[in-house]
Amino acid sequence: MILSNARHKTAHYCSFIILLCQPSVYSPMVGVEVKWGDELDYIPFPEIKNGLVILVDTLRATTTIPVALASGASKVIAVGCIEKSLELKKKLKGSVLAGERSGKRVDGFDFGNSPLELQIELLKNRNATVILNTGNCCRILENIVKYDASVVAASLVNASAVAKYAVKKKPGLDAILIVPVGTYHMHGKELSPPLRSGEDSVVSALILKKILEGNSGVEPAQSAKKFLAELEYAGSLEDPSSIVKYLWGAEYSRYLLWMDAQNGNHANRLDMEVCFKPDSHSIVPVLKHGEGYQYFTVEG
Repeated sequence: MILSNARHKTAHYCSFIILLCQPSVYSPMVGVEVKWGDELDYIPFPEIKNGLVILVDTLRATTTIPVALASGASKVIAVGCIEKSLELKKKLKGSVLAGERSGKRVDGFDFGNSPLELQIELLKNRNATVILNTGNCCRILENIVKYDASVVAASLVNASAVAKYAVKKKPGLDAILIVPVGTYHMHGKELSPPLRSGEDSVVSALILKKILEGNSGVEPAQSAKKFLAELEYAGSLEDPSSIVKYLWGAEYSRYLLWMDAQNGNHANRLDMEVCFKPDSHSIVPVLKHGEGYQYFTVEG
């Protein structure tokens, strides 16, 4: 009996030691925040130094980028300055130059900021380098890159893919920051303050919701919770058709349709039909640096 008790205690003690020696499976929580593009002009956010920034410019830069890469572009160079864009075009033979201001193609550029036009062009010019000049998106990038954070381009067309990417990368991150860009130019004028556009709000909230649903180790900041709650109250984020209906009625969408009416064509409407297709692409464009410029490409 004494021997039996001794064996029982020894076995229990050994089990305890084994449990202590097992490697920890604890994974620290990663904070997720939402900050509008113009907030980064005056709010320092050093937490993203070892973080992931999800850039959302639904109409149209961060839709154009994944669509161009999915259509065969080798890379999409993001440039904020028109003069530098034209210089790069001369330097990079065979490259395609696209960009806009206030929704209009820049003089001297091959295309506007048009995912549809680039889809068609890249059918005959595969592996081309696309130089994309967009005042809104590139302005924000200039504020982000100083933190040396990872950056991906997100929109409705790749929302689920980006959320899965964030969840996958989460163990090596200190923070996740979703940045709805907003609109800086309309009617040929710079907006001050910029328009916090509805399409970027909804797509950012959708990505945030998907990230939270995909991983319990992500903790939204209070402001992110409020941001999501307000959008969920405004309309269902569960139903893709409700999301698309909301996007067509957003202020900048209506501005682009007004431009079509002024120009007597449907160019913007056709682009918006591309932009408003939920999860039509699984590509996650990742920002890289090299050769004197920054560019989006597909990892691997």
